Amino acid sequence: MEPIFYTLPSHWACYFVNGDDSGLEGEEVKAIRAIVRELVATGYSACAVDCEEGEGDFVKYHDACHVYPYAANCLKIYFPAL
Repeated sequence: MEPIFYTLPSHWACYFVNGDDSGLEGEEVKAIRAIVRELVATGYSACAVDCEEGEGDFVKYHDACHVYPYAANCLKIYFPAL
């Protein structure tokens, strides 16, 4: 399987790339855990292999809007298959 990407809030990249959730609020951590469960359930690792550089683009709809319904600067974050 090829790696997939999710368009996610850019301030979440530190979690997916480095496993660092410092600075994230409780609601964000819950949303991230939901995305992790979704990735694993579909056969992908929650440890990102790459992400876009920069601050990203400000978007209203992203791949986490079903668990985190706020507009945010977002990046493409790439996840490998398990």
